[in-house]
Amino acid sequence: VLRFRKSLAERFPDAPNYQRHLAAEHYKLAWLLQRHGDPEAARQECKAAVDVYKSLLEHFPEDPSHHHELARSHTGLGVLLMELDERDATRDEFTTSLTIRKSLAGRFPDFPNDPEGFKDVYQRLFGLLLEAQDLEGARKLLRDAVSNASQFRFAWPESKLADFYI
Repeated sequence: VLRFRKSLAERFPDAPNYQRHLAAEHYKLAWLLQRHGDPEAARQECKAAVDVYKSLLEHFPEDPSHHHELARSHTGLGVLLMELDERDATRDEFTTSLTIRKSLAGRFPDFPNDPEGFKDVYQRLFGLLLEAQDLEGARKLLRDAVSNASQFRFAWPESKLADFYI
């Protein structure tokens, strides 16, 4: 399936659906490889998905779904890197995902902004910062989450939890 998707994407570079399907196949293969014990191959497939979504965004910047999928792919790569115990790279991927999500919400306010995706990335980043004992970074991130929760339509964190850490 991947070869077929790649062939279509190469033959029709101006057809975003072919590119999107290719990225999705890379992503699916990454998770299969990870589950079957080949994390390095999984990383390469996940990065390939990110690259395809970046290319889509470069060629079709006015389509908010490309922003959304690129953010999701960075989150997915971050999760994979976390499982590989690559904390700095994980943090970079989650930070990139959050930046893209914020930009998407600001630039395309009518696009459904995936509140659970926001919440997930904030929670994962918060956990990484606490694990690294970066309490000031964790406080700053939590303040950011609290101040953006209503704009991005997610209900996290609980106010008592936020008051405790802030």
